[in-house]
Amino acid sequence: CNRFILRESEFGFQSFTEPYRKVVVEEVRLRIDKFRFSPDNISFQLFSMSLNDSRGFYLNGLSAEFRQTGSDIFIDNLHLETLNSRIESPQIAYTQQPMPGSDETVGDLDVHLAPSLISMADLSLFVPALEGMDQLLEVSGQISGNIQNLKARKFEIKTGTDTRISGDFAMNYIPGFGEPFLFLELREARTNFRDLSNIRLPDISNVRNLKFPEQLYQAGNFNYRGNFTGFLSDFVVYGTLDSRMGRIKTDISITPDTASHIRYRGRLETTGFRLESLLQ
Repeated sequence: CNRFILRESEFGFQSFTEPYRKVVVEEVRLRIDKFRFSPDNISFQLFSMSLNDSRGFYLNGLSAEFRQTGSDIFIDNLHLETLNSRIESPQIAYTQQPMPGSDETVGDLDVHLAPSLISMADLSLFVPALEGMDQLLEVSGQISGNIQNLKARKFEIKTGTDTRISGDFAMNYIPGFGEPFLFLELREARTNFRDLSNIRLPDISNVRNLKFPEQLYQAGNFNYRGNFTGFLSDFVVYGTLDSRMGRIKTDISITPDTASHIRYRGRLETTGFRLESLLQ
């Protein structure tokens, strides 16, 4: 048999540790073609899949090509569509890589994400702390590595009318340090205060939207290029911020001292900065 079809199926889940947590998945439609199985290999084409659940999540369409060789998993040409989101990935790979100087292996993830639309409303169904948010994000890039060594290359995030972030990110755990070393290179970070004030905050917050002084709305776009390097407990901000108010260059070390105090050290340089516009 190399084809499986489910029509109008239904199943449910109820947690024994959380008595009030119950999920019912209905109207499950599934078609699998080209199914192949051997002791070391599995491959099939997920031709189509759709479903909805009792929380309000609707999967309108899911298709992909799946193959497993030993402990390595490859998913090609993934297309996922919900009521609010659309995700495209030409390639996803999970492979076991040898650890240097050891016989052990570590799992590495490699995800190529084509321009995709991700809705915070969909994410909030799986992350309750985000409930109430409805922002739509356009995301693309490549994510690779593992929890000890994670990289995001050529990532780009767009939202609102004129908010865009693009760059590279790396996180590495260094032996002897209790926190990861972070590097964020921003080729472009652009936004304005109207876009920021249109972001709906989670229901758990005390306000629905952020509000800013009127003069900041008149400042237009803020454009930043630069990098963040170091640990969360001690990092350096180096870059240039441009707006109608002028230019600010930063080379500042930031060290959180306590929960309520932060130490700053370094240089801040302004060019043509109109301080009076900020203080009006």
